[in-house]
Amino acid sequence: MNPSHYLRATYYEKWLDGIARIFVEKGVVSEEDLRARTAFFSERPDAPATAALAGHLPARAPPMSGGCRTPSVRPGRRRALRSARPS
Repeated sequence: MNPSHYLRATYYEKWLDGIARIFVEKGVVSEEDLRARTAFFSERPDAPATAALAGHLPARAPPMSGGCRTPSVRPGRRRALRSARPS
């Protein structure tokens, strides 16, 4: 984000810019596609969110690198917790 735009951007604009950059880095969407959709909605602000999509949505998002951790506690098993209060 351009520094001059950052200074006048709202919290949500900064958040959206960060998410968009992550999607481009992870290959979920290309920069060209993102620019085309941004232009589409700039011209048609009342269009539904799916109006700029060409074709079908993928069945699921591409897998993230690193994967997910398996929970260390099985369902139904009790676990002792320590107090978070300082002593």
